Amino acid sequence: MRHLNNLFRFPFLRIPSSGLHTLLIVALTGPQLGALEEKVYDLDPMTVTTTQAEEDPFSYPDIEPVSLQIATSEITATDILRQNVTTLTQALEHAPGAWTASRGRKIKSFTSFRGQSYPFPDYAIDGMWFREFYELPYFFPASEIDRVEIIRSSAALSKGLSSLSGVINIVPHMPRTRQTQARVEYGSLNHQKLYLSHAEPLQNGMLKISLGHYSFDGEHEMNAAERVTTASARFSWSPHDSLQVDSFLFYLDGARELEKALPPASKGLRSRVEEFDPMQSLLGGVRIRSNNELGTTQLSLWGSDRKAFYNNRTTGATHDDDDSEHGIQLIQSMQPFSGNILRVGALYHRWNAPDGKRFYAGRRSDIETYSIVVIDEHEFDQLNIELGYRWSREYLNEFGGYSIEGSSRGFQNVASIVDEWAAPQHRFNLGGKYSLNSETSLYASYSYGQVSSPKGALLEQGGHPDDETRHMLDFGIQYTTDGFGRIKAGLFTVDRRDGIHITSDTYINSIGVEVPYYENRDSRQRGLELEWRSPWYQGWMNFFASALVMESDYKTPDASRSTDREIPEQILTAGIYMHWKGIDVSVFGSHISSYENDRFSSTGPHPLGDYLDVNLTAGYTFESKARIFLSMKNLLDDKYSTVVGYYDDGFTVTGGLQLTF
Repeated sequence: MRHLNNLFRFPFLRIPSSGLHTLLIVALTGPQLGALEEKVYDLDPMTVTTTQAEEDPFSYPDIEPVSLQIATSEITATDILRQNVTTLTQALEHAPGAWTASRGRKIKSFTSFRGQSYPFPDYAIDGMWFREFYELPYFFPASEIDRVEIIRSSAALSKGLSSLSGVINIVPHMPRTRQTQARVEYGSLNHQKLYLSHAEPLQNGMLKISLGHYSFDGEHEMNAAERVTTASARFSWSPHDSLQVDSFLFYLDGARELEKALPPASKGLRSRVEEFDPMQSLLGGVRIRSNNELGTTQLSLWGSDRKAFYNNRTTGATHDDDDSEHGIQLIQSMQPFSGNILRVGALYHRWNAPDGKRFYAGRRSDIETYSIVVIDEHEFDQLNIELGYRWSREYLNEFGGYSIEGSSRGFQNVASIVDEWAAPQHRFNLGGKYSLNSETSLYASYSYGQVSSPKGALLEQGGHPDDETRHMLDFGIQYTTDGFGRIKAGLFTVDRRDGIHITSDTYINSIGVEVPYYENRDSRQRGLELEWRSPWYQGWMNFFASALVMESDYKTPDASRSTDREIPEQILTAGIYMHWKGIDVSVFGSHISSYENDRFSSTGPHPLGDYLDVNLTAGYTFESKARIFLSMKNLLDDKYSTVVGYYDDGFTVTGGLQLTF
């Protein structure tokens, strides 16, 4: 622990208007935004209950500041059921402002919001931060999710160690009463899904266990098959009013082929035959919340162990992409004086990859992260003001390829960094909410902070990219009535100094893996976000719509500004739920405007996006609580692409049966 000695050393909006007409898309579901009360949705005899986190930060010290409601969305268990999605990634695709880039590589897909990337949003489970979760969202079963909280702002501080691109927090599902559920599904491209779960009340608690299996062949010649078997357990226990214990355990075992690309992708990606077989992950966590004389104390402990064997059947190259992580977070709320709530927290996290992984395969990684957070909120009648600060710093026990100087051709000869501190990172937040009346509230949030460049990243001219500094501002209005529902309108701006961007130029590292170069450039984004969710009209129909319209540009070497064509300008969704006498019909869709990218391309930038994806799900629930359903994806059969060389499967159909008793 000798490195602890140096631990605390601190060295006007123009919005494009084209594309708004697409907001009239008829679509299924979007997440319910900013809901803070319990919602119960009846699918005739089938009932799904979801509850968002409580609003009181004194009793629930890990909730985010109230000012972030304007930049927060929620996907509920009902949304997941209506969309008939299989994985977390699919559940995120129709969230407001969501942009999913699917590419079939070692990380199959990335989901971001407001066009932000590198870093992409962090992931947390029940508020517990996982540093390496990017290989799991496209496998994590949607059936295990009670809700997903999406915070698009960098002002998120209490959900683990959220990045400046926000955080995606997964809350595992836990029924409140005894319930058994069985589900079987089959569809296009040999899509198969089996799921079985049971929830049992215990004395002062609840236990849920589940098993699932999913497989998909894809188009055979594309080497896109995947299969996964999962098992999970969730336990909740409250021996008395002042103590609550929640825990989860999740296990995954499977395999995945890395999809081959199509032209205009580079020749190597079109011919390479690769796979991860087997892939195994074990995740677990415990959260203990205790009310005491001082306030509320919350202790979270979590960890994971992941194993993945990479096999390149074209070249014969193999590698163990194994890694593990564990963390502990303690956060305390208190009330120093009337109207004021102070929260103080500390986090320790360690990530270890004995043989490296992905780009840095063959180079051991062992990184410790330390963090302290302070959040102070004060209520002045109708006005809430919030101040927040997070300090974090990494200690590199060992990291191969970090801070490389000179030519990348000497990569294999560069010594690993051993026993060194990385630069400390600081994040500052200022925000507030003003309630005009019971129906209308105003929000504002400002965030400043730093983003470390990827460990081992190289500039094409040699050396390591500089760290990025971000300024982010959100402000908006929320209006809620019984007859109209809830609508949010918000403006945001993101200013990235020395923004970290990935380029299309690559080099081959010491073990034959193609690795991209990075670059620093100043960039900014400005945008308008609209979200609306109606109430249930006549008890059988409700609507959802959202729009993100933004402009993005960057500074060129001659100090002029150029439009960033790699980021779409509009992301629109809309939808409708209907259920009547056992029949339910949901139509949902999204539109992402055109953009371009030369990532994975051998011939420069290519147009991407510019598609309309419309899906439909219909079902009938019998009095026995059995539900039959049919789901059709991409009704327009548009084989669009979000990444050069990788295309959507087009129109697919699945059907199945679900029993709940």
